[in-house]
Amino acid sequence: MDSSEPDQRDRHPAEPVPSRIFPMLVSPLWRPSLALLGVRTDNAYASLTDDGVAVRVGRLFHAHIPLASISLARAGSGRRVCHFGVCVREAHRLALVASRQGVVELALSEPHTASLVGRPTSFLSLAMSLEGASSFLEELYRQQQEMARLGASALGG
Repeated sequence: MDSSEPDQRDRHPAEPVPSRIFPMLVSPLWRPSLALLGVRTDNAYASLTDDGVAVRVGRLFHAHIPLASISLARAGSGRRVCHFGVCVREAHRLALVASRQGVVELALSEPHTASLVGRPTSFLSLAMSLEGASSFLEELYRQQQEMARLGASALGG
């Protein structure tokens, strides 16, 4: 997996332009098999946009999650969610975990649909392994606070 900038050709047309990109963290064990599937650091990432989080894993998975739908974001443990790889668990839990480090878990207030291997998949929580996971969470929290502040300002006046 190379470390070049995200390839805009792999970006889904409906995805907003990202503001900050956090590449998927992939352990050396998973790099060869993901590379065979066309997954590289430039097309496997979570990006924070003005209105949400766009997640892409090559052509295998893509989703856009609105900020308002994220009810909880925290550092997680890949072992709690899934062993490794892409897995769909009970109760609409989806995991894109390729490393024991850098796991971020997002809980959603309502089910969202993503494309997983070209098929729609509904999920209420998403776990993913990211480079800079703590920075991702800090920026996500900041954006959620700003959204809440703007919402409170609009209601107040």
